[in-house]
Amino acid sequence: MILEALVNPFKGLESETPDQIEKLKVEKDELVERVLSQYNPKLKWEDSPDEPNAYTLLQEMNFETLTPVQIDIVLQKIIALSENQLFLQQSFYSGLFLSKLIQKSHDAGNKQFVLHTNESQICNLCMELKDSDVLVYGNVGNSFGRDSENCNFKVSGDAGLSFGAGAKKCNYWLDGQADGIAIGSKECTFVLRKKTQDKLCSLGSDDCTFYCTDIDVYLDMLTRVRGINNKVEFQNETND
Repeated sequence: MILEALVNPFKGLESETPDQIEKLKVEKDELVERVLSQYNPKLKWEDSPDEPNAYTLLQEMNFETLTPVQIDIVLQKIIALSENQLFLQQSFYSGLFLSKLIQKSHDAGNKQFVLHTNESQICNLCMELKDSDVLVYGNVGNSFGRDSENCNFKVSGDAGLSFGAGAKKCNYWLDGQADGIAIGSKECTFVLRKKTQDKLCSLGSDDCTFYCTDIDVYLDMLTRVRGINNKVEFQNETND
């Protein structure tokens, strides 16, 4: 086991999720459709004299509360609506839209979320979350879990740039590769199973710990980790 503080919070979640998702796919959900009607990925991210930027508009939006399974259905529909995977990788809007839905649901009492991203690589997913547990099946794009606080994240695939950047007191499990891990992060832990590809690993970070479950990953991270008071440790993983 990695550490008692890092016991996998997602155990028991997997078996319930597929059936719930299939049920929602069969039954049309009017609440999901209403929330999707607020999705507008064509909003401009840059400031404009004519209208507020997309980030400001998202902060001001009044979303209805969805269950964790409904949020995953919204994710599937957003992926299906997108013209191509490159759009999802480059769009700042889609991931932040979903992040706002997750936080709204969490604030209503839901604690754990399962997302099926597959190969979509959505940017800004799980950005600015607080006190949530999110399990992701598939890849994620740039800035996953960015500026979040007190969260647990587990990603079964690869990640893009700025994985966990600017986060505080979060735990990250990553099965695949990433780039720019832990830039500016504070008091976070990262459990890594594969080598990273970045030259900016932990730049500007403080008091973070990197647990490596493979000896080659451990030796590689020893040469990459920078920042203040950071540690790299090798841990045989006997269970999740």
